[in-house]
Amino acid sequence: MWREDAPLEAIASGAWTSVADMEAALAAFARADQHELSLYRLRRALGEGHAFEKEIVLRYHEALVLSGNVAAALELRGGEIWARHFPAQGEMDAGAVQMIAGQIDGHAARLAQALEAFPFAFASFLAGLKRHQGASYRSLAGVARPLFEHREFADPRDRTALMLAVEGFRGYGDDLRREMLVELFQRCDHETLCRFFQSVLPANGALLRAFANDLLEDTQGLRCLSDAAICRLLILGYGLFDEALYERILAQVRSLPPAEGGKQARQARASARIARAFESGAARSDATAPAAGAPLRIAVCVSGQMRGYAAAFQTWKHLGLDGHQVKYFVHTWEDTGWRFPDPMSGNGVDRIFKFAPFAEAYRQAGFRYGLAAMKKAYPNFFARLEVSSTLGEADLRAVYGADAVVAIENHRRPEFEHDTNNQLKMFYKIQEAHRLMLEDGGDYDLVIRIRPDRAFRAGTAAPDWAGMAEACRRQRVLFFNHLAVTKTLYAGDQFAVGSPEAMGCYANTLGLQTQAIRENWFGFPKRLRSHCSLAHALLFQGVRRRPLEHIHAVEAVPAAAYGRGELRAMLSADLPAGPASEMDRLLWNALAGAAPR
Repeated sequence: MWREDAPLEAIASGAWTSVADMEAALAAFARADQHELSLYRLRRALGEGHAFEKEIVLRYHEALVLSGNVAAALELRGGEIWARHFPAQGEMDAGAVQMIAGQIDGHAARLAQALEAFPFAFASFLAGLKRHQGASYRSLAGVARPLFEHREFADPRDRTALMLAVEGFRGYGDDLRREMLVELFQRCDHETLCRFFQSVLPANGALLRAFANDLLEDTQGLRCLSDAAICRLLILGYGLFDEALYERILAQVRSLPPAEGGKQARQARASARIARAFESGAARSDATAPAAGAPLRIAVCVSGQMRGYAAAFQTWKHLGLDGHQVKYFVHTWEDTGWRFPDPMSGNGVDRIFKFAPFAEAYRQAGFRYGLAAMKKAYPNFFARLEVSSTLGEADLRAVYGADAVVAIENHRRPEFEHDTNNQLKMFYKIQEAHRLMLEDGGDYDLVIRIRPDRAFRAGTAAPDWAGMAEACRRQRVLFFNHLAVTKTLYAGDQFAVGSPEAMGCYANTLGLQTQAIRENWFGFPKRLRSHCSLAHALLFQGVRRRPLEHIHAVEAVPAAAYGRGELRAMLSADLPAGPASEMDRLLWNALAGAAPR
């Protein structure tokens, strides 16, 4: 037992032989307002093997709750030491549920404050969570919806945005009216609108289609909208509308009188440019069709870094190209490259981490703590993720054939010095692979753009290459999947099929992006942005999209992949004493088989 004037250091380091010792020490810490010392001493005592461990667990739990660390208290209640002293008897843990409810109430109060101060920004953030953070979106939407569902807002646009963010409208013409969407399209740029009508919010997409049909049937037609709003409708509609509806919109745009000048002329020119491009792309091609049953002449343009290329190529047999005249054009870098598994966007995570619970925990860690904190906490783990190797022309011809046209470059060039996301390199390589094909002088029925690591599986039927070639002769059309609305207009960039002319539009993304920046095109991205720039390049060049049929892509082949055992060994290098922080436990428990919280 300690005297009241005993130094705190002595009390903190002293041994406990009874519950009375523990209570005296905790009372001394409380008098000195040293709650952190209480937590430290209780944590240490849990590992000392005391006969009164049950009492220590209870006081530690109490201290955690008093300190506000409810998450740690809940983790304690769900752990082995709690189960040992308080075994479940078929009853719900009411204490844990009560703490969770308290947390929800506290978070709801903070959400209410954010919603009150910034309703539109809150709605935009909430809607944007749906694509990559589905679980977080559902939790946040469930808590937030009752906070605004029956509220009135000074700006009606705020309520519209909040209801769209949770897909809360029953239907168009019921509680969502035309003037509400007109106001939204007049006042918001198209990327803001994309968040509310993204493809993962399908109920909102149905509302937008009903809105477009309603406009077209009105006596004013699209003139209910400003020139800027019309262009925004064209951009979103390219990813959300069926071809018949989109053609009706284009026809009305072509009938609109030209703008007289000023800022509106720039906006109207963008819509007119899109409408004209689709009109020219509807003309029948002069290309001669091959005889029925004759093999097609197919160019395969392979571009990008060659990670996993040899293994991926073995799966291309499932494309059913045997029997056709196929030639490969490969434009690449000598460094095969490595796709970093980004915990923030999720890109590359599932492909590289072959243990699903860890992949999910890794994404959650990125969302909660950020990449910088992860790299600082686990330097050895991230150092192990770096993979690199080089290749030559003989390596590529051994895979793609002796007649393959190959170009290999060193990526360390001045023009790519600031290309941190490799977007410029990607579009440059797509452009250059297409140029190789054109300079070769062959007359091709179809051109395939493919990434080297793209893999496929067998299907129940073979792709109809002849049917695709015929469709490409009739219209400027590309066959590819993943044309969608995300936080912007989005086009998949890994595999596409089209005529040389249509594929030229695809390969022209870098050139068109440069022109759009130089001429300040309304509606076009202000900088090169991967999927976004590609989608807008196809839109502004009037390329129609058809979905691929009987072509079944699977996950790309990585330069390296890691299973559960390898991941545990890699993480152990940074956690020699085991997990210490919440982030440590999130990742470590996932590898132990526990579901990430």
